[in-house]
Amino acid sequence: MKLKLEIDGDITFLVVSEAVDMKQLPVLKAGLKKLFQSNKKTIVLDFLAVPETCFQQDTAMTSEISQLPKWAQELGAQLLVASGADGVHGYASRQGALEYLQVEINRLLATENQLTHELAEAEQLKAEIRKKLDTNAAEIAKLKNLKKDHSRLKKEITQLEEAIQRQLARRIPPVETLMSIKQKNTTVRNLLITVLEQEGAIPAQT
Repeated sequence: MKLKLEIDGDITFLVVSEAVDMKQLPVLKAGLKKLFQSNKKTIVLDFLAVPETCFQQDTAMTSEISQLPKWAQELGAQLLVASGADGVHGYASRQGALEYLQVEINRLLATENQLTHELAEAEQLKAEIRKKLDTNAAEIAKLKNLKKDHSRLKKEITQLEEAIQRQLARRIPPVETLMSIKQKNTTVRNLLITVLEQEGAIPAQT
């Protein structure tokens, strides 16, 4: 398959020559899509130089090619197929395709389809932007709530630490008190040992 691009005003001709098979159609559609995206919205796909045997031997390919105009319409473009092969729904000559394009109502319908497609794309883009804005707003609100929770938790932790310190201050006596208690315990212990020694309960310590 060979492709050749010809431009006549606002009409683009994509001329296909030599043999074509089903495996090459994805490449052809990708090329057409690039043309649509480059604002070439009216295209005549010329298969007149392709041997008719290619279409006769592969009816699936013939059916696929016949569906290309509808596929292009869904993309907001206008595609006409020129082929003399049986089974290909199109125009038997390039001139027949041009005559169709010159009819005012046909041009208006094509323009309407293009504008409708562009409007749908704009609405989709608008919806995507709105969704992103809503998502961002939700994230901002979530962040604010997290900051509030952080401040609240920090305050609660501080209050809890203060309460623990107060409880410890009540339960743990000062160092001086601890020393006094220790001294009393030592005195009592020594006195008890002395008494036990005097009673002979335990041997006297030297």
